[in-house]
Amino acid sequence: MKQKSISLRPFYGLLCTFFLFFLRFTAATAQPIPIESGRYQIDNSLKLIVCNKPPEFPAGQSLPTLRFDKDYTFTQSVTAFETGKPYKVKNGNTTFTLYFTSFPLVDIKTQGNKTISTTDDRTKGTFSLTNGSDQPFTSSMGIRIRGNISRTFPKKSYNMELWKDPDGNEELETSLLNMREDSKWYLLAMYNEPLRLNNATSHDLWLNMHKVYYAAQEPDARSAIRTRYCDVFINNAYAGVYLFTEPMDRKQLKLKKTADDGTIRGELYKSGGWSDATRFIGLPAPPANPTDETWAEWEMDYPDPYWTDLYELTKFVTQSSGADFKAKVSQKFRLDNLIDYFIFHNLLNATDNFGNNQFLARYKEGQPYFLIAWDLDGTFGYTTTNERPGDTRSINSNGLFERLLALDPDGFKSKMRSRWFALRKSDFSLQALKNKLGANYNLLTTEGAYERETMKWAGTVKTTDLAVVNSWLETRLNFLDEYFALFPEQGPSLEIEYVRAEAVTEGKTVHWSTHKEPALKAFDVEFSQDGTNFSSLATVPATGDDQSGQIYSFDHQDASPLAFYRLKIITDDDKFTYTAFVQVGANTCSGTPATPSISANLVELTEGQSAVLTASGCTQTVVWSTGQTGYSLIVSPETTSLYTAKCRQAAGCESNPSAPVKITVYSSGSLPGNYEGYMGGLDCSSMRGWVWNRTKPNAPVYVEILADEQVVSTVIADYFRQDLKNSGKGNGNHGFVFGIPETLKDNRLHTFSARVLGAGFTLKDSPKKLTCQGVFTGPPANQPPVKPTVPALSARVNAAFSATLPAFSDPDSPSLTYMLTGLPNELTFTPATRTIAGTPTATAVLSLTYTASDGTSASTVTVQLTISDESTPPPANVTGNFEGYLDKVECASIRGWVWDRNKPNESFMVEFFADGQSIGTTRADIFRQDIKDAGKGNGNHVYNFITPATVKTGQTVQISAKVQGSTYVLKQAPKPLNCAPNSRLGASVDNEPDLRVTPNPTDGEFEVLFYTATRTTSELSVVDELGRSWYKQTLDGIGQQRQKVRLSGARGTYVVVLRQGQQLRTKKILVTR
Repeated sequence: MKQKSISLRPFYGLLCTFFLFFLRFTAATAQPIPIESGRYQIDNSLKLIVCNKPPEFPAGQSLPTLRFDKDYTFTQSVTAFETGKPYKVKNGNTTFTLYFTSFPLVDIKTQGNKTISTTDDRTKGTFSLTNGSDQPFTSSMGIRIRGNISRTFPKKSYNMELWKDPDGNEELETSLLNMREDSKWYLLAMYNEPLRLNNATSHDLWLNMHKVYYAAQEPDARSAIRTRYCDVFINNAYAGVYLFTEPMDRKQLKLKKTADDGTIRGELYKSGGWSDATRFIGLPAPPANPTDETWAEWEMDYPDPYWTDLYELTKFVTQSSGADFKAKVSQKFRLDNLIDYFIFHNLLNATDNFGNNQFLARYKEGQPYFLIAWDLDGTFGYTTTNERPGDTRSINSNGLFERLLALDPDGFKSKMRSRWFALRKSDFSLQALKNKLGANYNLLTTEGAYERETMKWAGTVKTTDLAVVNSWLETRLNFLDEYFALFPEQGPSLEIEYVRAEAVTEGKTVHWSTHKEPALKAFDVEFSQDGTNFSSLATVPATGDDQSGQIYSFDHQDASPLAFYRLKIITDDDKFTYTAFVQVGANTCSGTPATPSISANLVELTEGQSAVLTASGCTQTVVWSTGQTGYSLIVSPETTSLYTAKCRQAAGCESNPSAPVKITVYSSGSLPGNYEGYMGGLDCSSMRGWVWNRTKPNAPVYVEILADEQVVSTVIADYFRQDLKNSGKGNGNHGFVFGIPETLKDNRLHTFSARVLGAGFTLKDSPKKLTCQGVFTGPPANQPPVKPTVPALSARVNAAFSATLPAFSDPDSPSLTYMLTGLPNELTFTPATRTIAGTPTATAVLSLTYTASDGTSASTVTVQLTISDESTPPPANVTGNFEGYLDKVECASIRGWVWDRNKPNESFMVEFFADGQSIGTTRADIFRQDIKDAGKGNGNHVYNFITPATVKTGQTVQISAKVQGSTYVLKQAPKPLNCAPNSRLGASVDNEPDLRVTPNPTDGEFEVLFYTATRTTSELSVVDELGRSWYKQTLDGIGQQRQKVRLSGARGTYVVVLRQGQQLRTKKILVTR
């Protein structure tokens, strides 16, 4: 019998339908999970929810609903609530991104939603904080924007004060996030930290490695601030991830309060800029008003303004004799603190912390001063403007540390060496440092902080930089190991003049000489064949004493082709140290480093004076005959000395010694010379005069300026006067001008005189008396850079784009630092040329933040950039009476100019073609004075288009350009271009709009080159970092201009300034002689 089959398919279909209905019914009827108020914040504009107390996950719900201000349902199935993971949740038709985090959640609401104050006056409001299982905290508060350059960034940092009442009549002190009990708190934006970990990691490192010396008496005193990451909302808008911190102040350091009778006890100063005083390289005039809150870029943090102690301290560092400095510096400063400060900031390469961003403190009266780390955003290879110059081999210092390293009081260098290598085994080991960085990086990653920061502040986060920082750190540590290894291991006060060795017929001979040998027992001569493993050859008894040294030699019968020698110096108490090794024999490397050239700014000194030795021509490590390293060396010899230097790449690979430089030392006031000179004109503007040395007719002379028998300045008599040359006074470079300080314009009679520094010669016709009217009110306030007008920019997807932003102008400083934020990843900004370049890949309408800073103040302007789809046609039917040229076509950039005679002040987009195919656009809106002088409207008609990689194929292409949307082709087009693949974008050697200085670095003599299309009057000047003029010349010409400049006695960073009408161009130079 045939069986009948029965299909179950309808049954299964019915079952599936029922199951889906059941799931939807269950989801629809599940109860929303309420979230406690204050444990979440919502940004309705950004469509972001941040919650720092995840609820229990509801069993059986794959699409749960959370009740914040409204009900929000998950759009995708979830099985748990995970920290740091972005979830999509929906309320009605609106989708939000939800993050759970363990970070504290900060909510700031200002009264009436007022904008937060940019002045010292605080904006009133309320502050709320929730953190983990802690009870929610709410208080009245006052808040203001803090910082200097950072206040110009779109993401602001804040200074907040908690109050007991809404009007701030009484402060509220409480402990937050396990930090100290206080009313004042900071919120650091970290906007210029691409990894958001510079400050957090650096402060934690300093706190761990350095304790205040009086910690036993003040166990709550801390040498650094503590920090916590948090999410911040301000007036219902997400502000980003911040660093919540304590302030650095008297309370943090537990400095002693001023006594009831007014006796000054604890002191705290903060440097807010670079000056001779903050860098300890000079002594400015004391404040005219003792109640001023600032003096020479120092701010008085505690107590009320009182400048006498700091003035005297600065005077000691900058003006004391070498002997006095060595004898008393340990009474003035805690040397162990200075060692830690120098080591720590050089580890981080903190270039902005040896003049600016320093706290100088004293625990109580009669105690030494110490330094505290602060504002550590420009660290780990970054600058404070978010650039990475890649420098790993520089040493940061200032006048205080330069004297300490040169004079080496109490074995300062041996103590620093010991401290460095002790830290390298613990806090400063490569793995420990990577772990600290990695811990913060992992925390920010797992908490979703980088994603939230990118949502709010697109283009400012670079998580890929961690690998770059780790690589930089390894190279930096290797360099510092080399640097500190050349410091003596122990601190005997022996003064070595030289150590050298040579090959002789019987083997090798080691020679060394000493200046004096206090408490010295012997020298062990040690030998090595690899520069690493040394063994003792013999002991040579020391025969000098504490007043005189000796010349020694030791013969070694050795025939090896390469040998290394060093001295083990043993004192009477059996302590010892080593000299740097010397090499005898041929190098093992394939190429011998070039022999450096060395020079000195002074070759004749009096006791206590210092000279600066500078080496050039070495791209590796410069090793001086004294055993120190570095391109510059400050020496303060007590007797006449010879100095040489080698260029060392590694053991077994070094240059021959340089030609020696002799520094002759005379007793105070006995500097020899046959001087002639006069103190000429004197008025309330300046003192003028001249002086020369007949025995050295072309050498500049240093002149001390005295007011009321007190030295107020030192100037160099080196500017040219034709009348001096005509009368046979050498080369005529012997004039000087000294500007009368405002502090001496006080309606009082002052006596002025001038004398040759270090000699007994007083200039003729001095002294002279002078009374100047006026009341000293301090220097004028620094003015911020003036914003330019920036036209809207436009680009197309997948088309090369280049634009040069107009420069800011500045009434105070010719040197500005630029920053642009908000760009997508495929576009880059080059601050040095203010150029945006790249190929955008997605449509966008962007508001970019363009900032210029002069180091003290900054200004910001918004730049609109629209990136349209590649299919969007360019504007058509652009007409005009055009004139323009395709001037230069090079692998770095394509340059020229174009304008419309009918619209003389309007700028136009220029489109570029390679063999007829469009390769990109840029706007012709850069100013050139010669264009304006030629009658081309306002002169804003120059373009500079970065040559795209697409044309760098090794094949010749024909480049042309036209006004975009028009039929006008620029003259002199087409031009051929042949670039090797991946050829670098570099500065062109004949880029007419640019200002060039060569050589740079320089020994003080250099050439300035620039170009003008029409005859133009140019003012060329050179100023130092303090704005003082070192050179000024007016030039008139057309075409390529060249001007030779010589700066006598200069050392450090200077700015070459070229002014043509309203246009200002600048270039930094480094004088290293």
